[in-house]
Amino acid sequence: MPEHNRVSSIAIVDCGGQYTKVIDRRLRELQVHTEIVPLDIPAGELERFDALVLSGGPGSVYAADALPYDPGLLTSGKPMLGICYGMQMLARHFGGTVSRGERAEYGVETITVDPDSELFFGLEPEQQVLMSHGDSVTSVPDGFAVTARSAHAIAAMEDAGRRIVGVQFHPEVDLSDNGLKMLLNFVERIAGLS
Repeated sequence: MPEHNRVSSIAIVDCGGQYTKVIDRRLRELQVHTEIVPLDIPAGELERFDALVLSGGPGSVYAADALPYDPGLLTSGKPMLGICYGMQMLARHFGGTVSRGERAEYGVETITVDPDSELFFGLEPEQQVLMSHGDSVTSVPDGFAVTARSAHAIAAMEDAGRRIVGVQFHPEVDLSDNGLKMLLNFVERIAGLS
C-alpha cells in the first residue's frame, strides 16, 4: 500500500486498567485506527503500529508479581504515551524510581503543566485532571523532564528526543477537562500522525 494512503495506527497496550476501552474510544474519536493488545504481546507483533499507548492498571510495577512484558516493547523506538501504571512502567524500565506516594490521589486534582511541553501545547498552565493512584514516580529517568506536577506527585514526564511521554492522570476521561486535546497533541505533535 502506498505510504500516503496508509492509515495511522496506535496499539493500546492493556495493563489491566479500568479505562482501557475509554482510551480506545477517545483515540477513535480523533480518527485514529486503534487496537487493544495484551501487555505480554511479543514486541515483534507491534511492528505494524505507528505508536503505542500503555494503559493504567491496578498493580504496582515494583511488586514481585508485577505484570510481565517483553522489554522490546519499550525500546521499539515508537512514540509512546504511558498513562498511570503505563507511566510508572516507563519510569521504572528506563531507570527512574516508583514508590508508594506520600499521599494517594483519587479524584479531580489541579496540576501545573509546562507550557513548553508538546503534550500540553495550547493549554493553560493549570489543568483539572482525574488522578487515581497510590504509587508515584519519585524520580524520572535520565533524558526525561518533569512536565507537570500535582500538589503531591510528578504528574507528567517527557523525553522529547525519544518521543516518550507519561502522565500520572487519566486524560481519556471526561473529568480531565482538556484530556482530548492532550491526546490529540500526543497523536499529532509527538507521534507525528495525522
